[in-house]
Amino acid sequence: TKDDRGFYKKDLPGGMLTTSKIPQNATSMILHTRAATHGHQRVMDNNHPVMSPSGEIMLVHNGVIYNHDEVRTALGEDGKRLPEVDT
Repeated sequence: TKDDRGFYKKDLPGGMLTTSKIPQNATSMILHTRAATHGHQRVMDNNHPVMSPSGEIMLVHNGVIYNHDEVRTALGEDGKRLPEVDT
């Protein structure tokens, strides 16, 4: 999936990553693969970069947030709109 902010993400194994989609004028890149511990990897919202519900923030997270269920609950309706992953 590519959008107007210039990011590309695809649900594929890290060994299949290719540089063919990288624009020639790119000045920086963040590459990320993840272990699918929460949320199915075929659901693109679960793959990095993860977007905030508003679409204003995107991030790549490496690690585990053990109390992510508690955080979602504390966020109320906003927590229900987050991806299934623990980010």
